[in-house]
Amino acid sequence: MLAPNFEFPVYEATEEGDEEIPDEI
Repeated sequence: MLAPNFEFPVYEATEEGDEEIPDEI
């Protein structure tokens, strides 16, 4: 985890391997 999910919730989804979803969220 590069950053806490509370500050960057996007990382939580990316870590699972959902790279298909853009980080615009």
